[in-house]
Amino acid sequence: MISISGADSGNTKEMGWDQLIQPLGEGTFNTYNLVKLAKDNGYEGPFGLQCYNIKQDAEIALTTSINTWREYQKRYLDN
Repeated sequence: MISISGADSGNTKEMGWDQLIQPLGEGTFNTYNLVKLAKDNGYEGPFGLQCYNIKQDAEIALTTSINTWREYQKRYLDN
């Protein structure tokens, strides 16, 4: 299983959880490229959503993440 989330790019040793784990689609790290790399290399397992310590309203954070995941799926199929 691959666990993903939104995140900020940079020196992760200097970042707090609020920068390292964000709703999918948020932050400066290109999570789509990670998903694409895994799929392009034959990964067929599940992807899990990491939600540790996200301070947003749960419904908003989950809705954002679901919409982003659906956009990733469409984008991958369109390539």
